[in-house]
Amino acid sequence: MTGKELHRFAYNFLMEYKKSNPDFTFWFRQRGEDKFKSGFLFQGNENYAFVGLYDRGGGTNMTRSVGIVFDRSLDGVGIKLENAFNEEADPIVLNFYEQLRELIGGFAETGKTNFQKRFEPTTQISDLHFFLNEQKPKLDSILKDLGLEKMLIDEAKFQKMLQKVQPFIESKEELTIENQSVMHHPLNQILFGPPGTGKTYNSIDKAVKIATGQSGTHAENKVEFDRLRKEGQIEFVTFHQGYSYEDFMVGIKPNTDTEQLTFKPHKGIFYRLVERAKANYIAHKDQKQELTSFDAVFEELIVPLEDGQTIEIPMKGGNAFTITDVDNGTIRFKKPNGSDRHTLSVDTLKAIVEGKREFNSGLGVYYKPLVQLIHERQRPVAAPTPLKNFIIIIDEINRANISKVFGELITLLEDDKRMGAENALSLTLPNGEPDFSIPPNVHIIGTMNTADKSIALVDIALRRRFEFEGYYPDYNALTEPSLTILQKINEAIYTRKKTADFLIGHGYFMKTEPLETILLKKVIPLLMEYFSGRTEEVKEILKAADINAEYSTWNYRWHINATTLDETHN
Repeated sequence: MTGKELHRFAYNFLMEYKKSNPDFTFWFRQRGEDKFKSGFLFQGNENYAFVGLYDRGGGTNMTRSVGIVFDRSLDGVGIKLENAFNEEADPIVLNFYEQLRELIGGFAETGKTNFQKRFEPTTQISDLHFFLNEQKPKLDSILKDLGLEKMLIDEAKFQKMLQKVQPFIESKEELTIENQSVMHHPLNQILFGPPGTGKTYNSIDKAVKIATGQSGTHAENKVEFDRLRKEGQIEFVTFHQGYSYEDFMVGIKPNTDTEQLTFKPHKGIFYRLVERAKANYIAHKDQKQELTSFDAVFEELIVPLEDGQTIEIPMKGGNAFTITDVDNGTIRFKKPNGSDRHTLSVDTLKAIVEGKREFNSGLGVYYKPLVQLIHERQRPVAAPTPLKNFIIIIDEINRANISKVFGELITLLEDDKRMGAENALSLTLPNGEPDFSIPPNVHIIGTMNTADKSIALVDIALRRRFEFEGYYPDYNALTEPSLTILQKINEAIYTRKKTADFLIGHGYFMKTEPLETILLKKVIPLLMEYFSGRTEEVKEILKAADINAEYSTWNYRWHINATTLDETHN
């Protein structure tokens, strides 16, 4: 991100906030046309933009240093609050600064008269919204109580400053808050390379970095990875030849809970992840509290049925109907008059709860009390809702029929087709669910073994929607004698194959097993697969690495001269 983009990001964020908060005002740069032409709309430079929240005042007030700092961080944009002042300022103004720090809390002293509070990267947008929505109005009241109304920026002054900077704002350079929330990492990426090069290993580190904005050692990341999987923010799946669209998205599956063969709707791993991400994205964008999902509430509601009980649903007028069973997406119930064999649809109920459908006639009298009950049980979590990134790791992504598994998702995966984007799209799923879309806080990390399938053979439609990152043998990770052996084996492989797709990764040699065991159980079987069982060719490759190996037609096993191995490589 350039300095110009940084200042423009700050401008877009603040102007977007002002749309729903018309009384909100802030301070622009006042002098320096060259600075404006360079895109520096606020105090600052290439590395930061300072946005004053109160009138600069004059003399010793130094009020220009109460505001928001947007700065360039390693991952994009960092946000913090700053409060700096002159020691000789009016005591009333100093009192305001003290009350400001006490109200907001978390300030660190970065100088004798300078205090800063940095927001966490993963929650900084919601933290800033919380400050603007909840804390700044209280600061404005404190100013008025102290008789410092002159520090407030009135709308007329704001519009005058805005008019001054607008000629230097190019409308085509939009950096929206939605873009910032996901700009740090590719939305869709595939880690590719020969076996043993750490693709799956690194996918865990990448997923944790995307989810939390932070990364530690691999051991620390693995602990965090397991926690985030339990919480539903990260999913991990391995593709195989039998993996289908129904497994990944939606479909039907046999119901094993009944004696007769019946089928029930199935929601796949990616569908469920998208639904969780969508609920979080919408709650964050609307700055509303995030509700418990329909699926979670409904499952909790029907728990008594598992113990053979029934569930009474109160109706208007003092009556009630009784749910007797939920099976195959169907809710069976008895009417208040005792007649039974009546049904409602779980999918229809969910659509009504989520505002996607209305049902005012016929069975609507039974849907309405259920909808009301579920709304009451959708307990909100703490607000404001921070935006979270949700990640699915697809290991061995090229082992399935990728085009078939992804189906219509191929279109929705594109950055500009996501929710909130310029060309956002929604589609009707094969199960009839309308308006399905993917939010911008869903990330896909795939791993691809090039020994199974070259990138050149991957569907072009899929290729252009993913970013590819190559992983190859890392010789720096090894010590002798493994280092020299692997280098020479890979040189021999490359000479014959003319491609790096069939190299052998360093991971095989990082085990605690003896070198001979690694060669016999890991390396030679891989070479036999690469060269279609041609033992003489495999023998020559090993010989190039000074390994004396023979294939016995007596017991059909490979044997390595351990003495020669020790003499050659010790």
